Amino acid sequence: MTKKETIRDRLIRRFYTKFKPTADRKGTMRSLAANGQRPEILIISCIDSRVSASMIFKAEPGEMLNHRHIAGLVPPYDPAWEKTGAVLPAIAASIEFAIRDLKVGTVIVKGHTHCGGIRAYIEGTAGSAVRSWMENAGPIMDRLDRSQDSEALLRQAERECVKCSFHNLLTYPAIRSARKENALVVEAWIHNIEDSVLLHLDPAQGEFIEMEENEAPALSPVESR
Repeated sequence: MTKKETIRDRLIRRFYTKFKPTADRKGTMRSLAANGQRPEILIISCIDSRVSASMIFKAEPGEMLNHRHIAGLVPPYDPAWEKTGAVLPAIAASIEFAIRDLKVGTVIVKGHTHCGGIRAYIEGTAGSAVRSWMENAGPIMDRLDRSQDSEALLRQAERECVKCSFHNLLTYPAIRSARKENALVVEAWIHNIEDSVLLHLDPAQGEFIEMEENEAPALSPVESR
């Protein structure tokens, strides 16, 4: 009797039949192991299985850093974190490592439509851990227009959460320092998953604008390293 293939089995098979032969042929991983990684971008996004940045941007090994958690939400930096010896959110460590140690030139916070974490929070069905995490955007959520239908409300919440994360990113010391030296671009994007469209936040207008392939904004001012 043939054993039914599990997802674990599929992952192992894909690694040895797809990834490893390609990486070995190009010498990619040996080079990265010997010379270290030099990614130029950090993408902060949701853990949703439909929106992996590496997948949708077809990233090569060593090309980008990915930090993923519920809704890709970034809390505001709190100086008391380090003064009190509190456990910092993992995102704080990722930001510091990416910018201070790896010198990435671009940070993008990427939200997406149909976000389950945001939906659960605004509908009051989130578990305690998710609810606690989403409280980082509590003030934003309190200002939503609750008179609209549920899907319109969710779209508004998704956009406002990404705006919130974008502005919160600008409070982190590593980001403030790098931007002061004109060594960092920070952007906010939304991936519309049903239409396969990317939108970026225009901070001046406070609105999201659809990006065409030939109209995409320049990403990184960092010179070739």
